[in-house]
Amino acid sequence: MEKSIFILKTINKSFYLKQGQSPRGLREEHHRPYLITVEVDKTMDQAELSKFIEYLIELKMAMTYGNP
Repeated sequence: MEKSIFILKTINKSFYLKQGQSPRGLREEHHRPYLITVEVDKTMDQAELSKFIEYLIELKMAMTYGNP
């Protein structure tokens, strides 16, 4: 079974998302995620890869820049 799991982390909390799940509003108090772990077990064609990259960009926008 092919799947992708995305784990966004704040100082004390981890948020587990499936591909396509919205990262909007993820935060622990006033801290936004600043680390991400991506687990991918999927074969992709060019269109699927483009969609995957777009989702990674969406996750990047939900994260804070620099250290917490």
